[in-house]
Amino acid sequence: MNALIVYLNTTCQRINKRLPQPIQHSIVVVQHRICDAAPEAYQRQGTKESKYAALNWSLIITLLNVFGLLSIAYGFTQARQVGADISLLLFCGLILLFVPVVIKLLLPTTTRAERIYLLCLIGISLYLVKVLSSPLYFSLFDEFLHMRTANDIASTGHLYSENSILPVSAYYPGLEIVTNALSELSGLDIFYAGNILIGVARFIMILSLFLLYEQLLKSHRAASIATIIYLTNPHFLMFDAEFSYESLAFPLSILTLVVLVPYQGMATRLKDLRMQNVLPEIKALKSLSADLVRIAGIAWLIIVAVAFTHHITDYFLDSLLALWAILYVWLRVAPLYKAGLVRTVLFAIVISLLVIFRPGNPVIVYLSSFAGSTFAEFDHILAGSGGARQLFTTYNDHPTPLWERGLTISSFFIVLGCLPFGLLCLWRQRANALVCVFGIIAFLYPAIQIFRFTNTGSEFTDRAAAFLFLPLSYVLALFFIHFWPLQQLRKSQIALIAVLLTIMMCGGVILGAGPQLAVFPGPYEAIADGHSIEMQGIESAQWVHGHLAPDSRMAADRINQVLQAVYGRQYIVSELVSRLDLSPVFMDRSFGASELALLQAAHIRYIVVDMRLTHLRPLLGFYYEQSEPGAYQHLKPIDVQAFEKFRMIHGIEAIYDGGDIIIYDVKDLVDATKK
Repeated sequence: MNALIVYLNTTCQRINKRLPQPIQHSIVVVQHRICDAAPEAYQRQGTKESKYAALNWSLIITLLNVFGLLSIAYGFTQARQVGADISLLLFCGLILLFVPVVIKLLLPTTTRAERIYLLCLIGISLYLVKVLSSPLYFSLFDEFLHMRTANDIASTGHLYSENSILPVSAYYPGLEIVTNALSELSGLDIFYAGNILIGVARFIMILSLFLLYEQLLKSHRAASIATIIYLTNPHFLMFDAEFSYESLAFPLSILTLVVLVPYQGMATRLKDLRMQNVLPEIKALKSLSADLVRIAGIAWLIIVAVAFTHHITDYFLDSLLALWAILYVWLRVAPLYKAGLVRTVLFAIVISLLVIFRPGNPVIVYLSSFAGSTFAEFDHILAGSGGARQLFTTYNDHPTPLWERGLTISSFFIVLGCLPFGLLCLWRQRANALVCVFGIIAFLYPAIQIFRFTNTGSEFTDRAAAFLFLPLSYVLALFFIHFWPLQQLRKSQIALIAVLLTIMMCGGVILGAGPQLAVFPGPYEAIADGHSIEMQGIESAQWVHGHLAPDSRMAADRINQVLQAVYGRQYIVSELVSRLDLSPVFMDRSFGASELALLQAAHIRYIVVDMRLTHLRPLLGFYYEQSEPGAYQHLKPIDVQAFEKFRMIHGIEAIYDGGDIIIYDVKDLVDATKK
């Protein structure tokens, strides 16, 4: 390895001598910045800032946060009442929340306590943005999937009840167990208990990120920069703040790393003590060994909690720990048989396997089907038999405004441009095994962006952001502190860094909010998740709960599926569970033998028809299933005759008519043809 490094240095020097003088000078400056051993070294000048001045600045920033939240709340209210565009008020509010905190964190005079307070302030304020977007009921699609599992646990008193809208959720019930416990103890319903729990998880995440980065960067200022960079990832504002298993599991996985980071230094010290045989060292050895056991015990408890909460987070944590252990041993920090980290990795893998192979757990089928469809679509694009997904255009042909496109692209290229230099800075810290792991994982960020050109793979790219930004934020923080070291930091440079981070934050919000900022309040759109969850659909599902038998087999579109499953307590038949695509029953203009056969094969009792789907094209590209005819290529809404046909079929009875939403009982038709 050393010989290779010497060879590379010699080669680079030869190439450098042949370059023009300005380029050589730039390379020398970059080398100097990268090799700076103490970029955070700072000598205070003038009088020290008093604690009262620091308090005043904290109060001012807190007040600005309040005004930012009021701006966002007003925008959300206008969007609900009159369908107003929320973009201006939303981003003005977010800038008020974000920019003052960033500037204060960049200043060298800010104390560690202030940094922790400001990070918690911005973290909780951004979580309140999600709460303000829907303060009375869950409005994000994935939240309903887990609300059904939580309701099942509350009503039956048992785990692992079948969840027809997300079967795998019942086998990872950590989120729902804690939510139900809080609900029972406090008397709050699932909605409020869930919001409180995710708020606590968000608080744990912020503190864990800061402590993790502080241990690695050896500077509370650098740690605060890395943490604020993580807050710019596309899934931080809404997706990882929703009532979903990742929102709880990922903060726990970061906490696991915080607990395990001291392992490397403690193991090295333990190795040195064992080579000595003096009485004081023997006592220190026993104390250190006991500390390692306690650390391992705490880490193992958290690992178990993660394993029973979210599968993807569990696999990410296992992979990260395994790679860390491999490099830990390869760097000869400790022998394999004496490395406690290796034992922790083995324990984590065993627990994961026990959960995976629990009887009935569908996680392998669930993930393999998603991966299979993603790679199949990618293969079709490469083979020329399928078109790539168009970026910045919704499936109902609503173009993304140019300013939103510009912010999103700029955000991506800021990360991409800073990444190589950050990795060069990281190279000097390669003796730390976890730092090496972060560098390796950060390489994946540009690679997975290619999946954005597929319909199903774009979701994989979005969801990977929360995990990839954990090492990526560390690498980018290295870039910022090395290229703008404290001793040479000027106001103009602080302003530049603040602008770059603000662009990253705004671009991340746009990317994470989806087409037409669909996760925020707005006018009704067909199959648009947050824009499609409204009181008319909820009221129809509540009527079903009060008048129909629970767990009756029902077919519906994507939005009414989750509403009827949660509020109506019905068993939803879909391709996810039954492997049957029932969309032809709804979308075909006529009703024939093939449609009847589908109803019989699925044992359907009720069907839900939403007449609004005959006026609007689906924002997400499909109405019922991702495999339905014309999925992601619907050029016009569903033909109204396709829905009107149910009124004229003998044996089908309309039992609920709410105007737009009609519920039909098909029992007589299905039973009559069976006879």
